[in-house]
Amino acid sequence: MADNNLWHETLHDHFGQYFAVDNVLYHEKTDHQDLIIFENAAFGRVMALDGVVQTTERDEFIYHEMMTHVPLMAHGQAKHVLIIGGGDGAMLREVSRHRTIETITMVEIDAGVVSFCRQYLPNHNAGAYDDPRFTLVIDDGVNFVNQTTQTFDVIISDCNRPYWSRREPVHLGLLRRLQTLPESRRHFCGPKRGLLSAAG
Repeated sequence: MADNNLWHETLHDHFGQYFAVDNVLYHEKTDHQDLIIFENAAFGRVMALDGVVQTTERDEFIYHEMMTHVPLMAHGQAKHVLIIGGGDGAMLREVSRHRTIETITMVEIDAGVVSFCRQYLPNHNAGAYDDPRFTLVIDDGVNFVNQTTQTFDVIISDCNRPYWSRREPVHLGLLRRLQTLPESRRHFCGPKRGLLSAAG
């Protein structure tokens, strides 16, 4: 939460983090959450959702590169990638660097996040939203998995659930759903070599 030009976030009972808020670029409640993007001298532009910092310009590459390149290289032959969440566009940016990928589908529950990040965090997506292989679906990730007939080689879960919350992570719901698919649809994650990459 912002207080007197200071952003405070509690990570656990005994520690948290502070950011100096040099300039608020955008602050609004979307249909799903409270979104703020502000500038900080050390970390550049910072985005927080519901009081939780999601990404900063200065260090986002560490998370996004590991979450994409490791599973894609481990798979070795991925053609179809599903990103659950990732509205800031950085995960998409990294996946789109792999020219052998044929389709990239991103399912984001909040259209507002995509819109605001395109405008206020352009370095995160670096033009990847215009990649002809890319399709954006505005929907809940688990709902999409329940309804789709598409198949994917790699699924990247980039959902904004705080890792210290007691609620079940979205990717566990996805795993449970994938396990309950009928035999004819269990190739959803790719025949025998599908991968799920999830944070938290």
